Amino acid sequence: MASSPSSDPTKARIISHMNADHAPSLTRYLEAFTPTGPLGSRSPTLTDITLTSLVITSSATPFAKPISHTIPLNPPMSSISEARPRLVELDLLATKKLGRSHSTVSRFTYPTFLGWGIIIGVVSGLVLFTDSSNFTPESVLGRTLFRPVPWARGVCERNNWTLWTVIFGLHTAETYILLGRLRKWNVPLFSGTWWAWVGCQFLEGMTGLKRYQAEAERVERVRGEKEKKDGGH
Repeated sequence: MASSPSSDPTKARIISHMNADHAPSLTRYLEAFTPTGPLGSRSPTLTDITLTSLVITSSATPFAKPISHTIPLNPPMSSISEARPRLVELDLLATKKLGRSHSTVSRFTYPTFLGWGIIIGVVSGLVLFTDSSNFTPESVLGRTLFRPVPWARGVCERNNWTLWTVIFGLHTAETYILLGRLRKWNVPLFSGTWWAWVGCQFLEGMTGLKRYQAEAERVERVRGEKEKKDGGH
């Protein structure tokens, strides 16, 4: 009969290692193999591992009481020494089921000068297009920026809410695209990093998507180099 893993010091090292270095994997286990969704899978902690199951706690917010989830291991392990390859296999199954990457985007990168310029332009447009009087011949814009192109001023004055809707709609669509990419690269829902990317993306648009994609590709390269060096988990 196999000995209980609770008597094996390897168990404590596995739990410590997973909690310290593989929180994204624990989140994927919860999302893929328990009824809890992305919000309920936040702040995961592996509390126990036996020959037949994993026990992981998580909470939707820092103030919520942690909830315990049990994930069966099928087939059961014959020894706790099998944990490393089984956890790697479980993560492979979870990422495939969820359509996720094994890599995690864990930081926010700031816009380029072009990106900041777009943000300023979008914020200005969303504010100015709420009032057609901002584009009358007597307005500041009418007497300065639009003075050489009165036809453009007239278009803005007559269609201010249409132009506002176009800006808002395009940037909302681009933000929706980003949400899928945030999930793919395991950015925790409603985390500080998540809010930074989403908020900036709404104002920045396409250059924000390109910047996020560059960061995702960077973490994929880093993971690939690490796997070549020491392999997997």
